[in-house]
Amino acid sequence: MIKVRSSIPRELIRAIEGKPSSLFFTTHKCASTFVSRYLSEINRIGQLECIDYAGLSWGKGLDLGGASGDKYDFFEEHGRTLFAPKGCIYGPLRKPIDFDGDDLFRKVVFLRNPIDILISQYYSFGYTHPIPPVKERKEVFLRRRSRIQKLSLEEYVLSDDREEIKRIYNDYFSLKEHQLLTYEFFRSSRYSFCQALNEFLGVTVSAQELLKVLRNVDIRTKLFLKKTHLRSGDNDQAKSKLSPVVEGELREYFKSELSVIKSRTEYLIENWSAR
Repeated sequence: MIKVRSSIPRELIRAIEGKPSSLFFTTHKCASTFVSRYLSEINRIGQLECIDYAGLSWGKGLDLGGASGDKYDFFEEHGRTLFAPKGCIYGPLRKPIDFDGDDLFRKVVFLRNPIDILISQYYSFGYTHPIPPVKERKEVFLRRRSRIQKLSLEEYVLSDDREEIKRIYNDYFSLKEHQLLTYEFFRSSRYSFCQALNEFLGVTVSAQELLKVLRNVDIRTKLFLKKTHLRSGDNDQAKSKLSPVVEGELREYFKSELSVIKSRTEYLIENWSAR
């Protein structure tokens, strides 16, 4: 069994051990820097223990799934050992997982316009994202980078990678009893987004404490971005980055996914922004 040292003071463990754990699902290029730092702040104030197995695999070389980097089969095979049903938030997880007992967990899914995901992946994985320090991960990453750099943006967004994005989204939409948050809602109001996220995770944070947490996240995120790659984070990038023909093809290809994202964003803004 993999052991992760708890950073929560011992006296707080009894207060959280009865809370149901959560699985936080998302994709690459969906405010992952913000989310990781926000969850670590929730960890810091003792609400729930936050464990990022994917991050440990990327930066520390934790062997989950071998050199291919596809650690999610490992998560499913060893889910009952890796994921405790009480007191924890696990994530960000960037693919859906299914294991015996996962019905005991809260599930939160955070998604973005899939076309924006593809455009962001092209620039990030192809050019600007930091190279992982671990040798095996580095080799896989550089092979992917080399493949992407041989393509134009429009060639890339029409490549097989769009099929992978579509499959992941459809798998997420099929998860039972999950709560869906959208990047577009996040962009409209980070405060309202965090209020909704807290409720979905079963976390209680006062308005004053939430503002303090957001300030801390902002400081840490800005420091991180100075050392790494720049991100635009813009919504609906297809209008400025792609030709009308390619944009139209992608909007048709992702028609159902875009419809879900749009309707859910409208619902979230209507029901959370006024709180």
